[in-house]
Amino acid sequence: MFVSELKSLRFSSTSAHSVMENVSALGWITEGSDGRVSIAHRGQECLELNHATEQLRFLLTDYFLLRQDPWLQLARRGRIHVLLQAPPEIAQLLHEAELAEGEHDEVVRFWDEIADRVRGDKDRNRTEVGRTGERLSIVYETKRTGKKPRWVALDSDEFGYDLLSMASASDTAPMKVECKCSERPLREATLYLTRNEWETADKSERYSFHLWNTASHQPKLAVIGVEDMRPHVPENRRSGSWETAQVPFIAFEQMFSFS
Repeated sequence: MFVSELKSLRFSSTSAHSVMENVSALGWITEGSDGRVSIAHRGQECLELNHATEQLRFLLTDYFLLRQDPWLQLARRGRIHVLLQAPPEIAQLLHEAELAEGEHDEVVRFWDEIADRVRGDKDRNRTEVGRTGERLSIVYETKRTGKKPRWVALDSDEFGYDLLSMASASDTAPMKVECKCSERPLREATLYLTRNEWETADKSERYSFHLWNTASHQPKLAVIGVEDMRPHVPENRRSGSWETAQVPFIAFEQMFSFS
């Protein structure tokens, strides 16, 4: 089609000119020297998706990566912060794309890709390793208690833990779980503990650290209590205060076992 033909089309609530501007900005169409419009590779990828939900997620991914809206910076803190601060029409699209809740791999991948881009983090592997630990802990806690824990880390980083589980299969009292994962050999693996995580742990009645080592084919797990972690946590001195502590996995060597 020619540009003039596209601009003559009518849409229910949006002008053809606005549609043209958006798809051009997304790089979904190209305009030749003769004024004829053709579908670009990225646009063709979207058309080849089978379901409207998949196409909407595709659209939102491209739109978010194109935009520099201040509210999008909140993606690094979790999806709930974006949903609360994004314009109503964007929040509605996220709900329609089934991205506002759920823990499916496609949903997690969408938010992690946006967060990594916002942070300028090129080490995608680091994010994936962290999610691996969280998924392993979900399986572990589900087997231990008989109930799947809530994956709170997807929604926000403000909780100070990743999963909300239960004390045991017979005790529904809340158990907070912070997951740390490394694919390096045990003697080289380290965890990074934030002050928010530690303060949350120290104030909680039930809190466990799950340390996953995935260097071998079969993951090893160490379940660390607050008192086990305490000797490795720094203290504030005078006017100084710590923000992040680095703790070697090897400090808990005797507590690791195959999960």
